[in-house]
Amino acid sequence: MRHRSIGIGVQGLADTFVALRMPFDAEQAKELNIQIFETIYHAAVEASCDMTETDGPYKTFQGSPANQGRLQSDLWGVSPASLWEWTNLKARVQRVGLRNSLSCAPMPTASTSQILGNNECFEPYAKQAFCLPFFNNYHLTVFLSNIYTRRVLAGEFQVVCPWLLKELVELNLWNDDTRNQIIVNNGSIQSIAEIPDDAKAIYKPVWEISQKKVLNMVADRGAYLRTRPAAQAIQFTVDQSYLKKKTVPPQSQPSQPEEPKPQSTTIPTSSPSPKPQSESSVETVTTELKQLSIAEPQQEIVSVTSTTSATMTSTVPAGLDQ
Repeated sequence: MRHRSIGIGVQGLADTFVALRMPFDAEQAKELNIQIFETIYHAAVEASCDMTETDGPYKTFQGSPANQGRLQSDLWGVSPASLWEWTNLKARVQRVGLRNSLSCAPMPTASTSQILGNNECFEPYAKQAFCLPFFNNYHLTVFLSNIYTRRVLAGEFQVVCPWLLKELVELNLWNDDTRNQIIVNNGSIQSIAEIPDDAKAIYKPVWEISQKKVLNMVADRGAYLRTRPAAQAIQFTVDQSYLKKKTVPPQSQPSQPEEPKPQSTTIPTSSPSPKPQSESSVETVTTELKQLSIAEPQQEIVSVTSTTSATMTSTVPAGLDQ
């Protein structure tokens, strides 16, 4: 809350170009892209100044680039077009301040765009898909092989390009043959001879648009947007409550519980532990044998060893069994 940064974005930019009959990679679309985001940023700065007059600026405004009269486009080294007046607005920002440090940051709009029937954010269409059950009293059979299913946090949605469908019906080109050709071409209409060239240019999916032109449009609107995302866009499509239920990360083996170690018993060192009975017997026999004379008869030795177990007879020193 110290910086009070917010993110105002868009959805359905590709729908706007189609409604105006502009190909996504056309020069007119490039210019309109800049004008849209420059207008949004200008209005956001004005509204932030209005709130500052009643609520005050955000806490870290003093010393910020905006406090010095440098807005987002100035940090990019970009001179805005003459569409809006910027000099007086910068002077007002320096005098009054801003309520929000950052204002524009297009979010993915993964769920809301599907619910509202728009294409996502500022992206081109990924595929020309059809899944409307009825249109102008003409029954449209749904083919799963040509439906683009989009999985978002709110559920799974079948993405439709209603603009192309409407135009094909108006041109009396929507029939089984056209439908099957679109299915075979994986959503592309470029190889269908019956469709006019202007429609082919407008309804290009992203795979048929120059990626350099797509990136150039990103850079053009970047002068009016947040320069660093607050989080990865894909994270907004994951249900966080589902992740909390997972105690073990995926693709990892659960760790085996450690076996309890036996408690060590401290043996007192003051008195030595008693020796086993067998060792005491051996020492007794050995001592008694050393006291005997070698010249004594054999039967005396046998009488001594007989007092111990049979296993102890092997301890008789060599030469004593003569």
